Amino acid sequence: MALAFFVLYPRFSLSIESPVDQFGLFLYCMTALILLLYHQAGRVVRGIVRSSLEESPLKEMPSRLDEIQAQLTEHIAQVEFAGRKLTAEFRVAQILTDSFSIKDAARPILQAVCEALGWEVGLFWILDRNARDLQLIQSWTVRTDMAEEFERASKQYRFLQGQGFPGRVWGADSVVWVADMAKDPDLPRWNVAAKVGLHEVIGFPVGNGVQFLGVMEFFGREIGEPDEQLVKMMTCIGNQISQFIERKHAEKTVQEQNHDRRLARQIQEGLLPKVMPTVPCFQIAARVFFANEVGGDYFDFMPLTVEGEDCLGIAIGDATGHGVAAALLIAEARAYLHALSLTLNQPGTMLALANRRLCRQNKSDHFVTLLLVHLDPRKKVLTYAGAGHWPGYVLDHQGQTKAVLTSTGMPLGVDLSSEYPASSEITLEPGDLIVLFTDGIVETHSPEGHFFGSERLLASVHQHRECSPDEILDALFQAVTNHAQGADQSDDATAVILKVEATP
Repeated sequence: MALAFFVLYPRFSLSIESPVDQFGLFLYCMTALILLLYHQAGRVVRGIVRSSLEESPLKEMPSRLDEIQAQLTEHIAQVEFAGRKLTAEFRVAQILTDSFSIKDAARPILQAVCEALGWEVGLFWILDRNARDLQLIQSWTVRTDMAEEFERASKQYRFLQGQGFPGRVWGADSVVWVADMAKDPDLPRWNVAAKVGLHEVIGFPVGNGVQFLGVMEFFGREIGEPDEQLVKMMTCIGNQISQFIERKHAEKTVQEQNHDRRLARQIQEGLLPKVMPTVPCFQIAARVFFANEVGGDYFDFMPLTVEGEDCLGIAIGDATGHGVAAALLIAEARAYLHALSLTLNQPGTMLALANRRLCRQNKSDHFVTLLLVHLDPRKKVLTYAGAGHWPGYVLDHQGQTKAVLTSTGMPLGVDLSSEYPASSEITLEPGDLIVLFTDGIVETHSPEGHFFGSERLLASVHQHRECSPDEILDALFQAVTNHAQGADQSDDATAVILKVEATP
């Protein structure tokens, strides 16, 4: 058009004489030219844009959007699972807080896990430590018909390690998943699961990382292979359950120990004389301080007869260990001494015979230390025999050591052939003190670990030697208490004091 204009314009201008007409024709041609140029420019621009788009990242925009949508969907699923995970863990913590035993807690725990993860059956197997096998304690299912089927099928089994699905989890001590139970011949309950439309099973061990305690077993239609998040969730729940089981076991142990302590204390207190014997020219007192742990401390008085004269046997002893075992051992030793005192009066012979009986009857590593004193009030003399016990003392009226009653043989219950030679006679005079005690006194320790010791014991007795035996013991035990300063002591403390009076 532009070319036609430039060719024809002179002609038109010649034939069209009016300037106005000529200008109109010029405008028409120029408009046509502009439109032509615009059309051509549009084609060029579209080509450039098309080429640019083909070479730009916008070409990949649809696939990128699909990828972002997939990532977003996965993230939403993770957030939802995290919420269900926290809900399940919180519910399990609440259940354990409100439960008295794992059997009470197991069923609601299984329900909480199944509801959180969309599983349909949960079974809880606990390890029987005596039989060394797994036994079913609780189950939970979505439908009652499932419950009856699984309860009936599962209760007839007790799985050993590696046996059946629960035993396989026990053996692996890790998560085990089976996608199709029908293809696994080692799963005896697969037909029950298939009957109610369940094909997958997953199991989680319950333990503290050191000790295996049980298995949680779950069935479902679409469980899927366990991922890291699921393993973390069930590990957390398993740790909560194991801590609960250990805490309940510890509480049960403490209760049993408290029962043993009460029983041992009853035995121990039953051995002690209710009143002090009355002996002419002698004042007698005895005291026991019970520690937190029940020991085997013991003191006793036995009537003896020598040449028709009434004498007194004084025994003080201590069985090793604590609790019922120590109390029973010292009760056995006491019974033998009382039986022997009916026909014998020699302390060495009595200890030797009691030792033989204890050696034959004692099946443990425990033994008894004992000091047996024979007191003749008429002659005012004493003899003694010691079986590995802490030395006693005889102090004169000035508080000086007159005699040390050292051991003359092994502790009772150690060596069947042990002999216990009796000491020579020790003459007693007015004002003399006979001091017998167990190691619980001298081994009472301060918070810094320093023992009370025999020196403090003798110093306390010396300081109060003019007092009665009861007052001397009051002062001694007060000194022991002051030394301990509230520190817990693991052994009972016992002392017996006799004071010689002047002849009327």
